[in-house]
Amino acid sequence: MNVFMVLGHEVGFTACTAIAASIGDTARQKAVFVHDLEDEFGNGDGVIFGVEVPENEKEAMSILEEYLDTDYETLKTVLMEE
Repeated sequence: MNVFMVLGHEVGFTACTAIAASIGDTARQKAVFVHDLEDEFGNGDGVIFGVEVPENEKEAMSILEEYLDTDYETLKTVLMEE
């Protein structure tokens, strides 16, 4: 997990695969799992498809401008890459 300070919060970015079930997809795709480390209940967790794990704070901010899929149906398909 790469962690960066984004808008005053530590945010973790982890490579994963997931299915964009929220839009009816059924194929597993590469994605990035995003987690606000200050969010103890996971309400801010999400998946961004079609991007790579950011290497720096500027890339992290840029990635967060993409669509963050926070739908439960998508989140339950997330498999973290080792």
